[in-house]
Amino acid sequence: MSAFMPFLYPSGVEEIVRYGLLGFAMSRYSGCWTGFKIVSDVADSGKRYDVGVEQSPIIIPNEEFLGEYRDLSRNILYSDTPREQDYRFKDQKVLQPKNLLELTI
Repeated sequence: MSAFMPFLYPSGVEEIVRYGLLGFAMSRYSGCWTGFKIVSDVADSGKRYDVGVEQSPIIIPNEEFLGEYRDLSRNILYSDTPREQDYRFKDQKVLQPKNLLELTI
């Protein structure tokens, strides 16, 4: 069950670090959970990784990029009915991680 939740699947040690940071950024930006799945071949592998290596920055979308979505609230409001909460989640919050990924990757 996806629950409209983005999942990241790293294929190596470098991607574990990169996708971990990207997952945190996606979660903070959108207010949604972000999944992280690692297959056993990647989890059981061993590799030396230099954390000081220059990585491409994670770019947060600006107002111009968001266009019509910039005024939408990313938070579920207590006063919303269940139907309004569902609408806000499916039609507003789910788009935020996609916007972040389009700029970063």
